[in-house]
Amino acid sequence: MKDILINLILSLFIVCPCFGKLHHGMSLQMTTNGTGLYYKQLWSLTNYSQFINKTGVHFDKGQLKKDIHGYYNSYQTTIVDLTFGYRRELFIEHLSGIFRPILVAGTGMVSNNENLRLWMIKYILGFGIQFYRARMLNEIMLQFKHSELIERDVALEFAFYWK
Repeated sequence: MKDILINLILSLFIVCPCFGKLHHGMSLQMTTNGTGLYYKQLWSLTNYSQFINKTGVHFDKGQLKKDIHGYYNSYQTTIVDLTFGYRRELFIEHLSGIFRPILVAGTGMVSNNENLRLWMIKYILGFGIQFYRARMLNEIMLQFKHSELIERDVALEFAFYWK
């Protein structure tokens, strides 16, 4: 019994992200018909790779609707977004300077705010650059997304992280 308890505690220390090098951040994501605001976390695996966790809301404006009076755009939906993935800095040995290219791949779940019981899967592949400014890690990224709920395929994201 004592060995099982010790193994359980040690495995919790290995899995728990609070014992690693953790960066907290905020990001703003823009698509053609919407904007998202996210809380992000980077959990360092090595010096050049991290796990990412992104939680936030995406405000999506729908397509123009047409009725007998003409076009209107009053349809708006709020989407809850939970994403996790892997982030890697590229070309470490070949580049010098403050700008570093990054690659991100991830998956997650999205749900309409009106029906939180229905979750859909989302896939992300993105690339961008990162740089440090005033002891904060900044990131500019172009993401390609696939989900049935968010109809736009490309998003531009600006993020900053602190320790």
